[in-house]
Amino acid sequence: MKFNEALTVRGTEQDLRSERGFGLARVEAVLDRHGATELRPFLPADAIARLETATAQAESRAGDTIPDLASWYTVALPAGTETDQLRAELTALPEIEYAEPVPESPPPPPQATPDFSVMQRYFEPAVQNGIGAAITRQDPRLRGDGIKIVDLEYDWNPFHEDLQLDWSIDVGDGIFTRYQGWGDDHGTAVLGQLVAVENGFGVSGGVPDADVYGISPTQAGTPNPAWLPGAALAYLAARGDGQGGSFLQPGDVVLLEQQASQVIPNSDCPTWDNQCFAPLEWIVSVHDAIQVLTAMGVNVVATGGNGYNSTDHPAYTRDGQPWFRPDNHSGSILVGAGSSTDRSRLAFSNHGPRFDLQGWGESIVTTGYCSLYCVSGDHNTRYANDFNGTSGAGPIVTTAVVVIQSYLRATGEPPWTTQQVADLLKSTGQAQGSASPSQHIGPLPDLQAALATLEAELSVATLLPSG
Repeated sequence: MKFNEALTVRGTEQDLRSERGFGLARVEAVLDRHGATELRPFLPADAIARLETATAQAESRAGDTIPDLASWYTVALPAGTETDQLRAELTALPEIEYAEPVPESPPPPPQATPDFSVMQRYFEPAVQNGIGAAITRQDPRLRGDGIKIVDLEYDWNPFHEDLQLDWSIDVGDGIFTRYQGWGDDHGTAVLGQLVAVENGFGVSGGVPDADVYGISPTQAGTPNPAWLPGAALAYLAARGDGQGGSFLQPGDVVLLEQQASQVIPNSDCPTWDNQCFAPLEWIVSVHDAIQVLTAMGVNVVATGGNGYNSTDHPAYTRDGQPWFRPDNHSGSILVGAGSSTDRSRLAFSNHGPRFDLQGWGESIVTTGYCSLYCVSGDHNTRYANDFNGTSGAGPIVTTAVVVIQSYLRATGEPPWTTQQVADLLKSTGQAQGSASPSQHIGPLPDLQAALATLEAELSVATLLPSG
């Protein structure tokens, strides 16, 4: 639940208070009546202090107020509590801005087995329906040096032979713990697309010099952990660098490799029941957190979800208004899944005017799983040639975003905002395929065209002398 931001609620349990001096007795009475066993803020006190500093700087930079993530709390209740009644009582109070049951954690998208395709064609030039990331092999300015990428992910295997990482990349700090119920192949596949080492075997990442990290959306707790992606993103925004600054800096990228539970009624879902997953930012706390991260100068790339439906569906309505309307834009780059051959929307991909860009949603060659190659009994030698979904599209678009920010950094330019990067990639991208023109997922990035346009705007030397 979220307290009214005007109250500036802080603390927990007996220390719960409004920094503005407002009383909270009515809220406490409702929670007591329903037997609440714990009231836990999204963030610990030291993280809130860092977040308030980062938020103040972000508001100054943005020239506008941004959500107060410290106003979000989690309430633990006895089994069998009538949550609808509790929600109604809480939201009737002026002290509470929003309350909903914690959503169930959906599984990562199941992996299908499409037709096999040429290895890593999604990085080939535009004429081959790729994004042109192969040029990063020719110019060190494009490889992500100095840029952080944080993947919101259940679990991953940092020890894969083509990643060569370790658990120091986990920035959940024991507060957000990896969930192992779905395995680690999904996260391993995403990391492989981004930063797999160029070592003469396996695959190569699009931006191999970037610093990659992971954080789980599962918050540790007693007796059971909870799926709280909004809290994880709040923690990420508040996380310090150990030297008094923020861990995330302008130009860094957060990739949301999660989707929300079904919102669309089963009668409107063109596939099996309860599989029309929503974009993650349908969750209000996630939407708030994205606004904060974006205001901090961080680029948020959000996978659009494998929900078979439009974000303009009437089910995506809150308080009588469409959630994905332009004046409620979270600030993220929302990514759909396109065909590997003609950039048409794949049937499972969510779509709608809110979507910005597409990546391949099929035939993706990367680390993890075992459909392409693996050595029996060796977890670190798995490779796939059929990674798919908006999950596979997200790292492709993230690669394009990091390449742009990497080039700006290398040429001494300040990082661009998410909107600036999105506008550049959309204006220079390859148009969506004609097979699904009314089901908008946006163009596929074309890095060669984007960099040429960027150079012209910055009046710098030509990036590549030919080609």
